[in-house]
Amino acid sequence: MTSNSRAQSLLGKRWYRLHRLVYLAAALVLLHMALVGSHFFRWNLLTLIATVMLSILLLLELLRSLRYRKKKHD
Repeated sequence: MTSNSRAQSLLGKRWYRLHRLVYLAAALVLLHMALVGSHFFRWNLLTLIATVMLSILLLLELLRSLRYRKKKHD
């Protein structure tokens, strides 16, 4: 769960938009890391694990989103 029920009810539909922006922010973080490269930090095991996990999360969300849109149009 990314948010509790009270926060979701207070934000209403805005919570859904905010939740979607988290995925955009994560994608931009990966892009930033790729563009900056190793100029400002060293790739270590923790950075690699975080990058792989974030990439998997974004891929799963993309697949879920595409599946939802396909169902919606059928």
